Amino acid sequence: MNVLLFKQIATHMLQKHYGINLTETHFVQDTVVQRELAFNIRPFVALNEFAEDFHHERIDIPDRHRKSLKLTLSDEIQAMTDCIPVHPINSDPTTCVECGSRTHFNLLRERRQIHCCCNRKCLHEFIADEEMAIA
Repeated sequence: MNVLLFKQIATHMLQKHYGINLTETHFVQDTVVQRELAFNIRPFVALNEFAEDFHHERIDIPDRHRKSLKLTLSDEIQAMTDCIPVHPINSDPTTCVECGSRTHFNLLRERRQIHCCCNRKCLHEFIADEEMAIA
């Protein structure tokens, strides 16, 4: 994952789940995001720590559960789906849509994958969907 994608996902999740903007957090600073990425910290984990440290409560769930429910990888994947294009999977090995390098991937659900660029200078992540290639 790169700084730009981390910020896009964090922006979406902060607005949807906490009703705040990225500019109201320390994640607006590239150096902060770079440090999180250097330690392989996903946006949802970083946002959970931020919310706990600054006593933010979620706005997207009922009052009685607000303090106990943390963001999950599923929330992060939904944010990715909402804010970046989903790309079709074809019969060729999937390459990065930003730089053309090979990617490694994890299966999200049947026929949908999350890809991460293997190029250390890029590290772009994107979602690829097999059903889009068929249509």
